[in-house]
Amino acid sequence: MTAFAQVERRHTPRQLVFMGAECRLGGAALTGVIRDQSNGGVFFTPTQDGDIILKKVQLSFEPELGDFVLLTYADENILMRKPATVCWFGYSHEHSCEGLGLAFVED
Repeated sequence: MTAFAQVERRHTPRQLVFMGAECRLGGAALTGVIRDQSNGGVFFTPTQDGDIILKKVQLSFEPELGDFVLLTYADENILMRKPATVCWFGYSHEHSCEGLGLAFVED
């Protein structure tokens, strides 16, 4: 993934979490974990064979800014499916890994 400048744009505080998730774009999917969340979105880290991706690897799809994705995860044992857009991707110094900043799409 190519790194883009990370600018704090969140309007609500984020909470550190570690939840398994899947991010789908069309027929392709990335499995991974949500590392932090807020009311407006999440930071999603792709995994490969259960390991967090720390450097560039070949992914099943290359996300681009503005891509519309479907994020699926379990929050307190409730299956959540949330449409989102890719608003940032690259290396997160806060989490020390590659990932995607996903903004939830309002219903």
